[in-house]
Amino acid sequence: MRSRVSWFAALPVSVLLGLALPAHGQDVTIDFTGVANTSVQALGAYAGYYTGTVTANGVTTASTPGFICDDYNNEIFLPNESWQATATSFASLATSPTALSSALFGSTIGIDGYAAIAYLSNLMATTPASGQGDISAAIWYIGSLGSGTLSLSDLDATAQNYVTSLLGATGEFGAAGSSTSAALAELEGSSLWLYTPTGQDITPSGDPFPQEFIGDVAVPNLSVPEGGAPWLYLLLAVFACSGAVALRYGRRFKAVKQLPIASR
Repeated sequence: MRSRVSWFAALPVSVLLGLALPAHGQDVTIDFTGVANTSVQALGAYAGYYTGTVTANGVTTASTPGFICDDYNNEIFLPNESWQATATSFASLATSPTALSSALFGSTIGIDGYAAIAYLSNLMATTPASGQGDISAAIWYIGSLGSGTLSLSDLDATAQNYVTSLLGATGEFGAAGSSTSAALAELEGSSLWLYTPTGQDITPSGDPFPQEFIGDVAVPNLSVPEGGAPWLYLLLAVFACSGAVALRYGRRFKAVKQLPIASR
């Protein structure tokens, strides 16, 4: 049995670990407001960049130049729609199994698939609007793997080339437990964020499950209110002192009494 005082001395460690561990994602609100360029289309849908904002901790920020959709399986609607999502950095997908599992396609395309999507998303930022539709089509195809929504033959030759080239660099998508050094490097070097819908607070109500978006609005995985850091240091000091006292007197009393102690 552990003595009560010894258990109390260990308590601050568990509490502080809980305070120190960052969350793998943070709830945000996505507000989809439109399509950046209606002439950019692919596979019968608007493609390229979508316009909208991310609201986190009461602060609303526009994604620039816009959101990219990686999800051909679900739909969103004009003129606008909003929903709750979980924000996760692409970089964390390379190191955190929990972050990967929270992504919409984490269990089907894995690290290699999301690395390919990150690469194509960065490529879109430097590609004229006339070529963005093919990039969207390639991203949608990768995201749809496992669902059978799209086949490679649905893509035109340029979009197919994007997919086959990435397969050569990262290996087969869909091996959720595998990763290549090229895929890890792509994710670790990415500054993009993934916004995965939770299915909650969808407006207008009654709209179906929305899409997973990619954007550039960074959302801290763990937000500390103003003044939170000094408070945490004070808490550390108090716990350290109480732990030291408990350990000292725990030795003295130990011999006396033992106690048990989850648009297109």
